[in-house]
Amino acid sequence: MIVTVSEKGQVVIPAVLRARLGISAGTRLEVTEEGGNLRLLLEPQRKTASASACIGIAGYVGPKLDLQAMDPARFASKVSVGSFAKANKVSVGSFAKANKVSVGSFAKANKK
Repeated sequence: MIVTVSEKGQVVIPAVLRARLGISAGTRLEVTEEGGNLRLLLEPQRKTASASACIGIAGYVGPKLDLQAMDPARFASKVSVGSFAKANKVSVGSFAKANKVSVGSFAKANKK
């Protein structure tokens, strides 16, 4: 089949070939040059999976957990700079310096 290249460099793939090869809008093609000729190769279809098919891929082997049990906010709490520094055996100043915050702003943001 002979097709014509548009001014923009576009080529229309005849409908018969598109149907036979399963080419539709959004299909990706690899274009290569071989011996002065162009070759179009269909990109292999990416494997897609449903969310339910992905259950268990992380390797978790414990009991099933509901969403509330997995909520990270359950484990978050505000602490005073002093109690955090004492529990972690660091000075308040070194903790603030390492985290690039002033001691005052850190203490104010973490008031109980």
